[in-house]
Amino acid sequence: MKAKSVKKAKVTLSNRKPWGRLDERAKEKILSEIDSGLLSRRVAARKYGLPNSTIGK
Repeated sequence: MKAKSVKKAKVTLSNRKPWGRLDERAKEKILSEIDSGLLSRRVAARKYGLPNSTIGK
């Protein structure tokens, strides 16, 4: 029996979240996940709908 896959909406320019609009707690969570090695910057950018270059800054 196959498990149903959940489709995520593709992140586009119109639906991504700019870094400046996130609260400090969300920014810290993202950065801690990257620093701990749970996520790469690229994966975090996709997960949270942010540009990869923004997370790098």
